[in-house]
Amino acid sequence: LAHARERLQLLPDTVRIACLPEFFNTGYHLDLIGDAFFELAEPLPGPTTTALGEVARSQQMAILGNIPEADAEQE
Repeated sequence: LAHARERLQLLPDTVRIACLPEFFNTGYHLDLIGDAFFELAEPLPGPTTTALGEVARSQQMAILGNIPEADAEQE
């Protein structure tokens, strides 16, 4: 997440939409992550969406990306 924030803040002021890689905050190698993937899931809103929302507001851009979402019914 810190890396994504840093990179987004370096974008030129003319950028209005930024697209992050799939599972940018966990990594995409699900076979290596295994069951830890479920532990990495976050509620919405959560730490990642809050942090990216702050960057989006300060940079005046839309940020697209996906994260594993925690199931509110199973918490």
